[in-house]
Amino acid sequence: MAEVWMGRRTAMGGASKTVAIKLMAAKVAHEPEFRRLFTSEARLSMLLNNSNIVQVFDVGEEQGECYMVMEWVDGLNLSQLCKRLSVAGERLPPVVSVYVIAEVLRALSYAHSVRTDEGSVIVHRDVSPQNVMISTNGEVKIMDFGIARVASEDTSGVHVKGKLRYMPPEQLRGETREPTLDLFAVGAMLHELLD
Repeated sequence: MAEVWMGRRTAMGGASKTVAIKLMAAKVAHEPEFRRLFTSEARLSMLLNNSNIVQVFDVGEEQGECYMVMEWVDGLNLSQLCKRLSVAGERLPPVVSVYVIAEVLRALSYAHSVRTDEGSVIVHRDVSPQNVMISTNGEVKIMDFGIARVASEDTSGVHVKGKLRYMPPEQLRGETREPTLDLFAVGAMLHELLD
């Protein structure tokens, strides 16, 4: 649905910062559902200001292309890190796994405490190793609120979004939109890391 590029954000006086620029993929840029998802991700992400969540600095449209300017995380996602370790015949040490999961839980605790203007809770709905970044400094940040929903939004099990292996059965059946969906995913990730 999107491409992410590294860029530089410049400010007055020549100060600059490395950022990630997320562009909606050209093949879906004119599809209303994808534009809605991209806009929804931007809107929800702008509400979140936490050190364990990738920050969104700016959102806009230029010559028909939607973009987000986000915090650049120099590192790998948890899935990439685990694959690299596996190729080397290693795995993430249990103490590091627990640290990563604790940081993800901190991020989700914060996200679940934030209320939209309508008073609704934010639910990520796609917590997975692909959406957990580990920086070279050991920071853990969740990202990609692209399919996030507020708990009050109606969704059905007909159009399931997210990664099946991290979904509770009630999400597959479209029976809940509560933050517990995200907690199930974290439990599945912990099991995967320690198994």
